[in-house]
Amino acid sequence: MSFVQSKKSTIKHFFNFAASSVVPAIMVPLGVALFTRLFNTVEYGSYSLAVTSAMFASVTASQWLQQSTTRYIPGIRDSPQIENARAAILAAILGIIGIVTIGTLLLSLLNCSNAKWKGLLLPTSAMAVSGSVCGPLITLLQCELKSGKIAICRILNSSASIIMPLAMYIFWGAHARSLMWGAFVASLVTSAVAWKWAEMPPVSVLYSKYLEILPIIKKFALYGAPMTGWFFLSNMLFFTDRYIIQVHRGEIEVGVYSASYILMNGVATLIAGPLVMLVHPILMRAWDKGNVEEAAEWIGSISELLLIADVFLFALVYIFSGELSSLMLGKSFQGGRATMPIIFFAGAMWQTAMYAHKPFEFLGNIKMMLILLGCVVLFSIIANLYFVPKFGYYASSVVWLCSAILYQILAVFFGRKIVRWSISANPLIMGICFSALLVVTATELHGPMCNYFGYLLGNIVLLILVLIVAAASFIFVEGRNIRKLWCNESIHTHVVTP
Repeated sequence: MSFVQSKKSTIKHFFNFAASSVVPAIMVPLGVALFTRLFNTVEYGSYSLAVTSAMFASVTASQWLQQSTTRYIPGIRDSPQIENARAAILAAILGIIGIVTIGTLLLSLLNCSNAKWKGLLLPTSAMAVSGSVCGPLITLLQCELKSGKIAICRILNSSASIIMPLAMYIFWGAHARSLMWGAFVASLVTSAVAWKWAEMPPVSVLYSKYLEILPIIKKFALYGAPMTGWFFLSNMLFFTDRYIIQVHRGEIEVGVYSASYILMNGVATLIAGPLVMLVHPILMRAWDKGNVEEAAEWIGSISELLLIADVFLFALVYIFSGELSSLMLGKSFQGGRATMPIIFFAGAMWQTAMYAHKPFEFLGNIKMMLILLGCVVLFSIIANLYFVPKFGYYASSVVWLCSAILYQILAVFFGRKIVRWSISANPLIMGICFSALLVVTATELHGPMCNYFGYLLGNIVLLILVLIVAAASFIFVEGRNIRKLWCNESIHTHVVTP
């Protein structure tokens, strides 16, 4: 049997991973729609900045472990070595909890003149701890292809991320800390469930197996520590604009921009999730077994599918951005409607770029990844510092899109020196042309259809027509790759091994 999984297994994992994205894809906009109506722009902006700080801390503390897990676990998941690897992950998680806790205690000793931000320190640190635990556990489940359990964990977390903040809202009122503590509890519950399903060993194992565990932790740290730098830089790329907006335009604009950003960037990430989670372990195992051509075929085929899907989805968001803003955002947040299609396309392009830099991951060439991303982050910071004071958060959305495209270009250019993968130009050109025609036609029909059927029914009818045409066009353009993915055949892309 070839390495590529059987048709039945692949389809099963894909739909399990897809299920893990469907509910979050619904919950993310639902949460934004709800919270932007319950909280004002200042409180929502404060929440956004606090979450950003928690994510920075979580990334710094745990991403080295997550990246090492995705690199090494797929190759040993069916061997006896997996038990020692789980014990090493347990030891690392306990160490991370200790480091973040000590960091919180040290920060609490510092004087803070702003009582509001001082009050957010504890929930921010709690979110950092829970995120540092939940992330590695979900990653372990992903690498062991426990797709059904991942689906339940993600559904649980996304649902609790709305229910818990609502409970805190009732208890505390419309304050940023209500959202923070609610998100922490949701992550804590998810971590408890994931801990059990990941089959983590008891702590006592660390004493009896420390000689076997220490070399694994060292191996994980040597690979993962540089990747922590990459993820730290990526979070700077994602969130530095919020701090620049706060300094030059104030918390109100931070709140408006954050609502559109969380909604659109989150949906873009969740849509790409099933393919990302399914294909990454396959890519790493193919490379570990020396199958360069198969790894290159997967990179090329998935990149092509994602790029063309990005174009069609951008068209859809562009056509209905006004309706999305009215439906999903509170009235005081709807000023960010013009940024929604831009942010969505930027997030989608960023997800596609994650496949373009896979060749660097194969070789463990983190230095090149850091250099490329560092250049992009520097561009983003300089551009935001120059344009945000003049044009506000709209400039940040454009800079985010330019940054995502720039990283994609750099990763493709240098990555193809390692693995010569490619995509077909004709499907991409056809997808762009069909999408442009769809935007022009739907924009012309929007007014007449709303006048004829009424605003609500007219938009529903137009949405159904646009979805049908977009889906049919996508299948027509990418039918070859879709059929071969479905049949689990090798996907034809032009491959030249170095």
